[in-house]
Amino acid sequence: MKMLFITRMVLFLVLLFLTAVHCNREDQADDQLKKVVLCDKDVHFQTNISYGKQRQYILSIERKTIEMPIYDGLSGYNLFLIRKYTKDLPHQKRDEYTEIIKGQYRLMAYNDRNKRLYAFRIFQDGAVFSIRNINVIDIKRKSISEIGPVGSFQYASVDPAGEKCLLVNDRITVVDLISGSHYALNTRVEENAANPWIKNRVGGGYNLSGEYMNISWENKKNALLTVKNAEGVPEKKIKIILE
Repeated sequence: MKMLFITRMVLFLVLLFLTAVHCNREDQADDQLKKVVLCDKDVHFQTNISYGKQRQYILSIERKTIEMPIYDGLSGYNLFLIRKYTKDLPHQKRDEYTEIIKGQYRLMAYNDRNKRLYAFRIFQDGAVFSIRNINVIDIKRKSISEIGPVGSFQYASVDPAGEKCLLVNDRITVVDLISGSHYALNTRVEENAANPWIKNRVGGGYNLSGEYMNISWENKKNALLTVKNAEGVPEKKIKIILE
């Protein structure tokens, strides 16, 4: 009788362990949705993220430029769309967020846990386009707030965890996307590194696509900034270590 009780207890514990492992795998699958790093480099942006135990759910994140900026004039408008649907019913989409916002933006990250969309705003400074600052769109409250410093940045990059952002001008600024705090590193960068042809051409702006300036992440605290010349040849590599 005692052996039967022990056997049942062992089987129960094994079943409990297997259930915990299964739930943990499901949580890990859902974690891929909680923080999604986005790579928005163009006038329009759209991406689909599958999630759930069998990847049966789809999250669609889209940004459309519905009115381009005018030189030394209006800043234009962007449309933001976040929708969810199941893989077998792609036409039955449920709107999570739909909003037209004044200005030009590039999406950086989406946090499903706190329902926030992170974007950096593009600003026209004379003949040059640059990154002005980071905007946080609170989907639940339908509000927009600014985090980090306001300036004229020539490049930005978010870490793989979707928690930290690097803003690059002549120095590198680290912005905590969760708390909104920021600090500057002592790392120095050439002022027009993301626009190597600016000396030979009037107008234009910084190339924000990563063609001339790119940041690759080793992990959440170590990154490498690569600067290329006008021919696309790497000229400088700067190691970045976050404090």
